[in-house]
Amino acid sequence: MKKTALRMLALCLAVVVMACALVSCGQLAGVYENNTFGLVTTYTFSGNKYTRTMSGISEYDSGITASGTYSISDGKIHLSPENGHDEILSFSKSGKTIYIADMEFEKK
Repeated sequence: MKKTALRMLALCLAVVVMACALVSCGQLAGVYENNTFGLVTTYTFSGNKYTRTMSGISEYDSGITASGTYSISDGKIHLSPENGHDEILSFSKSGKTIYIADMEFEKK
């Protein structure tokens, strides 16, 4: 009886760990930044929400900001801004670096 209960407990724990791992795969958290030739693009992720800010076009540039929701699946990130058109871009992650549309963003 004890062996069966122990096996069931181990199986339940394994299922919980795998479920948590799967849920966390599609979520990002924090600030990621790319600086290419002075044009700074920053993504801030929290839950299923994102904010993208692009600035540095000129010294008078206060930046362009878009916010909305996002999801990640099958190597793509689907951005749905509150005001604008949806975007589906290539996505990958390696350590603290993400790649969106082949652009490298480092976690800050």
